[in-house]
Amino acid sequence: MIQDQSSNLVESHLPCDDCGSSDALSKYSDGHTYCFSCQSFRPAFTGDDHRHDSGQYTYEYLPWRGVSKETMQLYNVKTKIDEDGEPFSIGYPYPNGSYKIRDLSKKEFYTKGDISQAGLFGQDKFSIGGHKYVTITEGELDALSLYQSIKGPVVSVRSSSSAVRDCSNVRAWLNSYERIYLAFDADSP
Repeated sequence: MIQDQSSNLVESHLPCDDCGSSDALSKYSDGHTYCFSCQSFRPAFTGDDHRHDSGQYTYEYLPWRGVSKETMQLYNVKTKIDEDGEPFSIGYPYPNGSYKIRDLSKKEFYTKGDISQAGLFGQDKFSIGGHKYVTITEGELDALSLYQSIKGPVVSVRSSSSAVRDCSNVRAWLNSYERIYLAFDADSP
């Protein structure tokens, strides 16, 4: 989550549309919102970014940062491209139909859907107990990159702060594997 350090809290204890919490959402003076229950971040709409609301865009499986088009297709990760052919966001789908979206122009993330109960990114691409091991990364792009290297089951938590909840939501699926490898970043949650 990235937010303007000069932004001040305007309202707190608001309901969250993403997770259904009755009082975990906060709104800030620059217009962004953050839910302390599901960690859903929604950037402020500035009004000058017509690409998001004009309907003038396409979705493509676009290679990015060394991740191939084929890997993007396997995980159903699509890049949203504006009418000028410029990519402006990448959508990472979760098994429950929610999305974590990276806005490329602002280098921010936001979510759509009930991300708090989403499980693990990529989980729906591998059958329960279909391999001896599964690797969990701390980031969707890390999961794509590692899958491309090892061609085995790789999934991701939404963030280090949601890792326990993300894994707990899919405990039976994880326990169907003989070994679980963690490939997390070394930064603090």
